[in-house]
Amino acid sequence: MKTASYLVLTVFVALACDHADRGISPSDQLSKRWKSVEIGKDGKDWREITTPEIIEFRTDGTVLYENRAHLCCSPTRISRQQSVLNVLTTGDSDPYCATVNCIGVSELRILSLRKTDLVVDYRMGNNSMYSIHYVAAH
Repeated sequence: MKTASYLVLTVFVALACDHADRGISPSDQLSKRWKSVEIGKDGKDWREITTPEIIEFRTDGTVLYENRAHLCCSPTRISRQQSVLNVLTTGDSDPYCATVNCIGVSELRILSLRKTDLVVDYRMGNNSMYSIHYVAAH
């Protein structure tokens, strides 16, 4: 009986420690505000972004955008699996989006992440749609 109790306790602890549903860890360098500075394809062929945007990745997986009226096809909630950010929801619920014909991204891949520098590849399936280079926003 004692062995069965220890087995149940061990299984309970293992399940409680399962991190399959991950947001972004508070200590993660990703969870902050970022300003877009360049756009490219597959992490290369960079061109300057003339109207930078601010994006914020929060620890609960929420993605916020500053100064953007409509979020059609933009990821608004993600879950992280190491360098892959799976898109859970997009801003398509905005009534304006019913008039927009776009293809949303299915995942974001972190190509580079440092304290003040981030490169993300926005993907649809196995194909890169575009990459964005961000710097930490103040």
